[in-house]
Amino acid sequence: MPVRQRNAHVDEGLLVRVGIPHSGGRLAYHAFNEGYAGMVSASAFWNPRTGRFRIPEATDLSELDFALDSAGFTAMRLFQRKAGSAASLASIRGRWSNS
Repeated sequence: MPVRQRNAHVDEGLLVRVGIPHSGGRLAYHAFNEGYAGMVSASAFWNPRTGRFRIPEATDLSELDFALDSAGFTAMRLFQRKAGSAASLASIRGRWSNS
């Protein structure tokens, strides 16, 4: 168990956001109630069935100061294009090293 831990010093101008992996639910509700700024994964709004983003009409995020994080979504989409949907990471290792 870690001991003598301290929180990081955060300057006044730095905004720390909590990560929210869904477009609603308990984490978004808690962030809203606590007044936290959030960072939401773009994949939370992706509908794989339609291949489009969906924007919910009402969610706890609607009233929350949040930013959209696209890094994980972009990485996933690039992986799917390179590998195909059924390939494993091990099966495409050689393809990535030759790119």
